[in-house]
Amino acid sequence: MKFLRIIIKHFLFFVSHIYFVFQKKIYLIKNKENSDQLTNNNKSNELVNELNKNGYVVIKNFFDKDKIDNIYKYFYKQLNTNEDDFFAYLKNEKISLNKLKEQNINYKEKVNYAIYGSAKSENDSYLFDIITKFELFDKYNTKLLKNILSEYLNYLPKITSGNLRISFSNSVPASDTQLFHRDASGYKFLKCFVYLHDVNLEHGPFTYIRSSHKDEFKFKDDLKLRHDDNEIVKRYDKDSVKYLTAKKADLIIADTSGFHKGSKNIKERVMLTLHFHAHSEVFRNKNFFLKANTYQVMLKNWGKDYLKYLRPLI
Repeated sequence: MKFLRIIIKHFLFFVSHIYFVFQKKIYLIKNKENSDQLTNNNKSNELVNELNKNGYVVIKNFFDKDKIDNIYKYFYKQLNTNEDDFFAYLKNEKISLNKLKEQNINYKEKVNYAIYGSAKSENDSYLFDIITKFELFDKYNTKLLKNILSEYLNYLPKITSGNLRISFSNSVPASDTQLFHRDASGYKFLKCFVYLHDVNLEHGPFTYIRSSHKDEFKFKDDLKLRHDDNEIVKRYDKDSVKYLTAKKADLIIADTSGFHKGSKNIKERVMLTLHFHAHSEVFRNKNFFLKANTYQVMLKNWGKDYLKYLRPLI
């Protein structure tokens, strides 16, 4: 029965991909100037070629370093003063850090990571409030990123979700996203990763199996969702394991239909993630509701096409 569900998922991915490719072709025909601009952008073409080859690309100095520093300081200020604005998962329960503290639980020793957001709602504006407050995406880098996303995916992607998280250093065994896995949201699915500080091997960098996004029938791995390092090394080889260390102003883009994980860390790591796809993840009709002013800034920077799954609070 599970194998049948995987076959059905493959078929739905294929149909949806064809639909959104067709949608993009029509859009480009109607917007010839944008199409020419995309084709002639040598920088984005080079980056897309690398993304196609490896499944990931690291773009150096993509962001303004001062903006990254300001977000980092703001994040820790919030963590130290507003623990109710962060949540973690303990024994599969979504719970605020403040609640854990009230229960005399040292969350830094009991959970692998915490996310900046509400424990009471799946649809909150925390991440988007920050990236608009500090103007992380300006006119230039947004334009370049949109070119890369559209050219690689071959359709007009949408922002489907994202998060801002801190990974704690503790003795809790690696679990969940710290084990190798694929994101079963489509044959091509891009995530953008932004470290808010320099990240080396001690911080547990985003780790990718090079070229695993090209695997034939790759979602047969859904029969087992998580894989340990030994399984992956046997299947590929040690040279395929890439630890994507980077500086705080760099941008990592990865097709997370390939095998990846966040390596277990011995120093705290703070990372922002944005997800891009043609549809809401795993075919769910899921909307994120943003504060009205946050939505307007996102609309100005990204345009309506990217905001299909983002909604303003009335």
